[in-house]
Amino acid sequence: MKKPFEPGDLVTTHFYPVQKNRTRTVVRCYRSIDCPSGWLVDTKDDRGKMLKALDAKWYKPIVQKLQDECIQ
Repeated sequence: MKKPFEPGDLVTTHFYPVQKNRTRTVVRCYRSIDCPSGWLVDTKDDRGKMLKALDAKWYKPIVQKLQDECIQ
């Protein structure tokens, strides 16, 4: 299975409502058998606050988000 994100990718998450529209940068993406997607992701926001070991299914790439907005 291909890695969903690479370090440096820009993503957003709605897992925590306070983080909903904040851009986050992927720091690390690694395999895990303890989550539905099989991948855990560590990210940091523009202030440097880390969010560690969140399932990759909760992240959406920024590029995809912009494409969705253009389609609507």
